[in-house]
Amino acid sequence: MCYSEKSSFAAWVILTVFAFMLLYRCEKYDRVFILFVFGLSFVQLLEYGIYRSADPYQCGKLMFVVLFLQGFFLSLGLLSYAINLNSPSFFHFSLVFLLFSFIMFFWSIFYVVTVPDKSIYIYDDGNHIKWVNENFSNHSFLGDLKWIYLFQLLYPFAMLLIYNYYDVGLWILLTYGIGSLIFSVIYYQKYTESIWCYLSVGFVFLLWIIAIQK
Repeated sequence: MCYSEKSSFAAWVILTVFAFMLLYRCEKYDRVFILFVFGLSFVQLLEYGIYRSADPYQCGKLMFVVLFLQGFFLSLGLLSYAINLNSPSFFHFSLVFLLFSFIMFFWSIFYVVTVPDKSIYIYDDGNHIKWVNENFSNHSFLGDLKWIYLFQLLYPFAMLLIYNYYDVGLWILLTYGIGSLIFSVIYYQKYTESIWCYLSVGFVFLLWIIAIQK
């Protein structure tokens, strides 16, 4: 959720730049999050499009797919990390996660092309960007699928912490992610998904500043 066209554009630029910076550094956990950060930047680009009068229905469907694309990106990053870790068990669990995320990503594409037209959309309600999915109760954007989305975000952290439970940087990143979600739910209940994605800019800053390196 951005407050203006400029803030959406700025968030997109920041996330994209940091994604390339992580790609350049590409040490230790960087490889897990590189594609995911690109996925976060897509969200800001779509919200920027809304401010620029893009089709709210097409943007809404793209947003739905992008959320599950983020999970797929994380699974690719985790598998890439697993290949370099030389741990058979970590690799096998990462591969299963990749297959699951792959299925969810392609299911999301199937979903948006089969639901009623104009039932998924994002728009500026005069205060913030709001995400709506009329196919779920209370027009929640993901409905109960939010638990699958959260699982896809948390699974990589769980895997990394199992093998690196002493890594303070990972705990800081996880704490920020959960803390920003709680903040979004409490103070921006109507815009939870959007504001949480906007706060991901802080996550990426932490990822870089903490400099989780070898």
